[in-house]
Amino acid sequence: LIALNTPDGKLRIDQIKPLLHAFGNEHHVQPRVISVSQATEMGTVYTKPELKAIAEFRPLAVAQRVRVGSLGKVEPLLWGLQSK
Repeated sequence: LIALNTPDGKLRIDQIKPLLHAFGNEHHVQPRVISVSQATEMGTVYTKPELKAIAEFRPLAVAQRVRVGSLGKVEPLLWGLQSK
């Protein structure tokens, strides 16, 4: 797990992008999953534009062999937004 400090508990692409480097280098953390939940640990909920940004980022992450997913009702929305 890589902890990211956020004021509201929500992941943002500009926080994730810098972590997707140095794949194959055993001296660096190799992130493999980006996971969002319907409600964060802080009780906040992702907006549709925030989910859309993550969905649009998914192909770039997958190219780096990083899975993007979610739990519960967010998953169908995340997949649906990716294709629109």
